[in-house]
Amino acid sequence: MVRQIRLVAGTGDALRHDSARILREGGLEQIDAPVLLIQGADSPAVIGGIIDALAERLPDVGRATIPGAGHMAPLTHPDQVAGLIAVNLERA
Repeated sequence: MVRQIRLVAGTGDALRHDSARILREGGLEQIDAPVLLIQGADSPAVIGGIIDALAERLPDVGRATIPGAGHMAPLTHPDQVAGLIAVNLERA
C-alpha cells in the first residue's frame, strides 16, 4: 500500500480543484455510461454523503459497498474492486 500511495497523492490537485470541471452544472448528468460508486464499509461517514450527492446527479448509477474496507479500498481490497469494475463494464 505504501508503494501505491503516490498514485493517490498524484490526484490531489484534480480532486481538490476539479480541474476537469466534472462537477460543473450539467457535467455529471451528461455522462453516457454506467457509473459504479464504490465505498468501503469502514470509510469515513462523509464518503457516504459524497456518494449520495453524486448518485443524485448521475443518470445511470450503481452503488457497492465492500465489507471490511476503508477509504483506500482500491489499494487494500484490489480484487474486490476489480470484480465490481468488471461487473459494471459488462453493463456498458
